Amino acid sequence: MDHTRALAELFSQHGFQRHTLVRNQVGHLQLVGSLHNAPVDILLDTGAASTVVDLSYCRTKGIPTRDTGKLGGGAWGITLAIHALDGATLSLDGHPLRSDGIYAVDLST
Repeated sequence: MDHTRALAELFSQHGFQRHTLVRNQVGHLQLVGSLHNAPVDILLDTGAASTVVDLSYCRTKGIPTRDTGKLGGGAWGITLAIHALDGATLSLDGHPLRSDGIYAVDLST
């Protein structure tokens, strides 16, 4: 029995929304959103501890960042300066995503 419609209705009643996911060239799931009112591709990383954006992208788009004075890098095995995006909003279909913060690091290394 197919319960797709019933599940969609149940989730909708509780504020959940459906978003289209696509697989990129290496098989990761992505979706389209917006950051600071500009369209962006969002890589869905279920193991990530934080929402991270490339620092050079922020600088190119004029998105203000603040150096937190903290370092990170996680599984990459490298140390990166962490910048906070205090005023930026990441959203899907105009709905802001709930997050404990959006951070920028230099992903070029």
